[in-house]
Amino acid sequence: MPRFIPLLFAFCTLVQFPLWAQSGPIVSWGYDSHGQVSNTPPGNDFVSITGGGYHSLALKTDGSIVSWGRDNYGQVSNTPPGNAFVSIAGGGYHSLALKTDGSIV
Repeated sequence: MPRFIPLLFAFCTLVQFPLWAQSGPIVSWGYDSHGQVSNTPPGNDFVSITGGGYHSLALKTDGSIVSWGRDNYGQVSNTPPGNAFVSIAGGGYHSLALKTDGSIV
């Protein structure tokens, strides 16, 4: 069963909202082998969330990105700095972010 979970996340967890959408806290639960649940960031200023294989990302109201969970290929440690992001997506071992100028990182 655990091998099926990353595939499910890769295809089913893209959630996007415009920056003017209502913000709120992140609540998480489930399998926590790499901090996917226990390292969920606190706060109530998140407007979008997405999940990868064993990592997650959240877009904050200021346009910055927070990530947590498994980091074996830089999924967490290579999170781009700055606050010019409008959308995020997580894959099995990678993540994507759309910037306000239309570029993708």
